[in-house]
Amino acid sequence: MKFTPFCPICGTTEFVEFNGRPQARCARCGAMERTRLLFGILNRQGFLAPGMAIWHLAPEPGLAALLRRLAGRYVPSDVATSKYAAYLPEIQRVDLCDFDPDALGSFDLIIHMHVLEHIPCAVGPVLHKMGGMLNPGGRMYFSVPIRSAGATTEDLDPTLEGSERKARFGQHDHQRIFGKDDALELFRAALGPSVEEIDPLRHFSADEIRMMGIVVDVTVLSGHSILCYRRTSGPGRPAAARGSDAIVPSASP
Repeated sequence: MKFTPFCPICGTTEFVEFNGRPQARCARCGAMERTRLLFGILNRQGFLAPGMAIWHLAPEPGLAALLRRLAGRYVPSDVATSKYAAYLPEIQRVDLCDFDPDALGSFDLIIHMHVLEHIPCAVGPVLHKMGGMLNPGGRMYFSVPIRSAGATTEDLDPTLEGSERKARFGQHDHQRIFGKDDALELFRAALGPSVEEIDPLRHFSADEIRMMGIVVDVTVLSGHSILCYRRTSGPGRPAAARGSDAIVPSASP
């Protein structure tokens, strides 16, 4: 079957290589495979709705433009805001290691893609706070780098050299890398049992996935996977996280 792949976010048919992966990044809006897959899933699930409240961390340009038009309240944020000035002048500075949930309010949808590996504090309490900011029935979609085998490791030592972080965690500014052996368990410890890895083949055929310009394997748990936490309609906040070692155990390289 012959077809021309296109970006579901901006519609272009042009893609560029990134980190040795063909068609990894959209040449127009910059959307990576995970971002294009997320947008496809959101649409196929029918979760997006006009007027919803959306918190979008480290907002990707193309996806931000679409969500901004859709939302009744759209809150883009990052700890470093200057790089967003050209297309999101309303960007809010939010330090996930020190933020007030009440100041930000509640949301129907929270999105953060490859954010948690960067924060220099325990991930569990951060996720727990974020989960509590969802309205009943709200969802949080996220993605993180996940190594193909082994457990999650981190090192929050601020003096650790960037070269050592790259060797251990895959990038010079990463504080951790999540492991396939325990990633879902760790997220469920912070948020509750409803955290799931979304199986793209439940929503798309293999040809539809390739149509979005995605040629990596999205059927195995990895940094391309989309994870989802759904807050139930019942009262109360998610179960309390059990401390930093319950979400990201420290380990030597």
